[in-house]
Amino acid sequence: MDFDDERAVRLLTPLRQEPRRPSTVDVRRAVVRGERRRVTLRVASAAVVVLAVLVGGWAVAAPEAGPKPAPRPAASGSRPSGNGPSSPATGLQCTASALEMPANAMGEGMVTGADPSGRYSIGEGTGLGAGQTLLWDDTKSRVVDGPNGLVLEGVNAHGVAVGATDVKKHVPWVVQDGVARLLAHPDGVDARPYAINGKGQIAGSIHNQPVLWPGPDAAPVPLRLPGPGYSGVARGIDEDGTVVGELLNGDRSAAYAWSPDGTPKMLPAPVLDGRPATNYGADQVRNGWASGRVGQAWAVWNLVTGEVRVVTGGMLAMVNGAGWTLESPTDTEASIDTGAGRVALPAVGGKAPFAIQPVALSDDGHVAVGTAITEQNGRRAPVRWVCR
Repeated sequence: MDFDDERAVRLLTPLRQEPRRPSTVDVRRAVVRGERRRVTLRVASAAVVVLAVLVGGWAVAAPEAGPKPAPRPAASGSRPSGNGPSSPATGLQCTASALEMPANAMGEGMVTGADPSGRYSIGEGTGLGAGQTLLWDDTKSRVVDGPNGLVLEGVNAHGVAVGATDVKKHVPWVVQDGVARLLAHPDGVDARPYAINGKGQIAGSIHNQPVLWPGPDAAPVPLRLPGPGYSGVARGIDEDGTVVGELLNGDRSAAYAWSPDGTPKMLPAPVLDGRPATNYGADQVRNGWASGRVGQAWAVWNLVTGEVRVVTGGMLAMVNGAGWTLESPTDTEASIDTGAGRVALPAVGGKAPFAIQPVALSDDGHVAVGTAITEQNGRRAPVRWVCR
């Protein structure tokens, strides 16, 4: 692996144990400490030069080589108030239910993401010792026809998903109509897609170079870097083609956003303990709002105003298109912060879980998804919350 991706190493790997034997790992901690989509950049900056050699002088270009995205709808200049799509003031209440699982998965599995509308969710089930890649339409599950070990990372509002297999190196895949096929990429090079928008544009990385696939059938285009000596990864993409990710230069990393014309811009450093952070990254973006991990906290950026705020005291803070955050303040709690108040996400069947890991919140705030550890032996269940 070229990147020590904490999501893969610390979240997915521990959870892929045989479901019927006693767990030898602290699964509860493995889930809640997964720190979704946080990357530790540990590759020398010379990796960008190595990339050029490996792919035969693959030229770094702007994503404008692909189809031109439509203008982005303006994001709010401040955090939304109680007059958003829903809020505690309107009596917002959430109910929890377990997502359907294939019969041979024994009801056990996990969710890794969802589309902005909340209709489609992605994840995996484990039954009889074999992993299954899953795509849910609302609560109904479908086993993806694809290679063993395929982990889906992102899905759009059309149900098109992207992910990768990892055997010595990452190999990129796209899933359409429930069937996986390879994404174009240079032979023999680690390539990994992370997110896909409604236009089919895909953000990811190829050998430590952030890239954009203009579409599922297109060749990847390297995203422009701010100068020599940079390496990194693109992890999120907005509906207008804005990409966010993380770049490393020397011993420091920073969150970056690429505008639809390919221009890179460093996002403001979050302030922790009175000092600007020197290592931070952006993991996802929705309607001009981005979020990412910084130290033991999370940061949320408004890409329109440049405002950055830090969410502390929690395990997780994913942002939706209204600027609301899906948070996990403790190992066993999850809630939505609307800016006007907090809405608790209840446990399935009213039974408190041993651990809970929410991973995505729809843009209208009505749907959230995640994974709950429901038994002490580490049994996990995919969960969907509906809030009205």
